[in-house]
Amino acid sequence: MDYKIRWTNKEDAGRLGYIHSRSWQKAYKGIVPDEILSNFTPEKRAVKFHDYVENEYGDTAVFLLKGEIIGFITLEESRDDDLNDFWGEIWGIYFDPDYWNKGYGSILLNWGIEELKNRGYRHLLLWVLKQNDSAIKFYEKFGFASDGNEKIAIDGYNLKKIRLVKKNI
Repeated sequence: MDYKIRWTNKEDAGRLGYIHSRSWQKAYKGIVPDEILSNFTPEKRAVKFHDYVENEYGDTAVFLLKGEIIGFITLEESRDDDLNDFWGEIWGIYFDPDYWNKGYGSILLNWGIEELKNRGYRHLLLWVLKQNDSAIKFYEKFGFASDGNEKIAIDGYNLKKIRLVKKNI
C-alpha cells in the first residue's frame, strides 16, 4: 500500500474542505437535516480549514494514497472541562467516501492514537453523533466505549453527540 501520513498545511485546505463536505453529505444523510447538509459546501469548509491551519486550531494530519489526500484526522488535548490534562481528543477523522471500508481509516486512527500516546496522554475521547451507528461500531473496534455523556450537536435541532472514551492507552 503506497500511503503516507503528514501534517497539513494551508495548501491542503481545498482538498480538506472537499473531503469534509463530501463525507458529511454521505455519512449524515438521513441523520442531519438536509438544510444543514446542503449548506455544508466544499468551498465553505475550505475557508474554515484554511483558518484552522493558519490559527493552529488543533493538529491535523492528512492521509495520502499515491500522493493524493484522501482523508484527515485532527488531534489535540481534550476540550472537555470535566477531564484533566491526561486526556487527549480526536476532534475528527474523515475520508473521501470513495475510500471508505478499505482499511485506511483504521490505519489513520491507529496512527492518531499512537501520536496522542506519544504526547503523554493516558486516555482518549471523541464525540460522535448518537445516531451514527456505523461510526460508533468503528470506534468500538478500537476499544472506545460510551461513558454516558451527551451534548447537543447542532443548536436548534434534536441531534445529540455521545462521548466515547478509551482509557489507559
